[in-house]
Amino acid sequence: MDDDEGTIPQRLARLEARVNTIRGLIKKERLGLLKKRDDESTMKLVALQDLLKSTLVRAEWLRRKGHQGDR
Repeated sequence: MDDDEGTIPQRLARLEARVNTIRGLIKKERLGLLKKRDDESTMKLVALQDLLKSTLVRAEWLRRKGHQGDR
């Protein structure tokens, strides 16, 4: 399902689930870096952090959009 389909609460729930998944992947990648530091793992971690940030921004945007509809 696309991020643009469904009600705002449904879309937020999907984004929050995605955030939790990304956070889990970041945690796993950080643990991997403690064992073996290499460029590939570092790049994965940076990409996951960027993805987390953009997903959080999208969720915040939707929250604001939802509150504007309440007015």
